[in-house]
Amino acid sequence: MKRTVVLKYFEELGLPKVIAKGEGILSERIIELGIKYNIPIVQSDFTDKLYNLKSIDNNILKIFADIYIYLLKIEKLNIEGKIWKN
Repeated sequence: MKRTVVLKYFEELGLPKVIAKGEGILSERIIELGIKYNIPIVQSDFTDKLYNLKSIDNNILKIFADIYIYLLKIEKLNIEGKIWKN
């Protein structure tokens, strides 16, 4: 079943945080809204790990860092509506 995880970076924490997640139809709806509002979408093999996230370890921090670097590149290039697949 397809899963989607929504991350938001909180400067005060210095970390991103999972703010929404969904499976199946809800996952599809989250993706639709992301596309509609030009929110960058990252498709990754790590979605299941993020979906089941209970605590943050070094492996998860590396995933967050890779995603964050990608998002900074998008912002710099002013690219909208792109989907990045890892």
